[in-house]
Amino acid sequence: MIDIENNTVDALRKNSRAVIIVSNIFFIFLAIPGIVVAFKSFILFDTPGADSNPVVIIMFLSIVSFPLSVILSLFSWVLYFYRKYKASVIISFLPFINVLVIAIITFISMAFFNESLDWF
Repeated sequence: MIDIENNTVDALRKNSRAVIIVSNIFFIFLAIPGIVVAFKSFILFDTPGADSNPVVIIMFLSIVSFPLSVILSLFSWVLYFYRKYKASVIISFLPFINVLVIAIITFISMAFFNESLDWF
């Protein structure tokens, strides 16, 4: 007799382990240049009035918190070993939120403030 519940848990465990490994490796490779960018992100406030611009502040916070979110995503292994497979996969993609916010803010600033998107 085949135990269906045991097979689905085993498949979920194997799939979540593969997803966590790939996402952690990917984000660690992005965090290496991200640390350099985080140290240089203070240049965003060189322009007069930039310290009161919410777009610049959100961009700065996203850039600076990216290496920290990569470190936090490594704790997905703790959840994995406590058999919280879905939560571990969600935590492993935590740095993707920073990447998405940086991409959206960059697009918004290019499209509406700089007018450099001629093709749009």
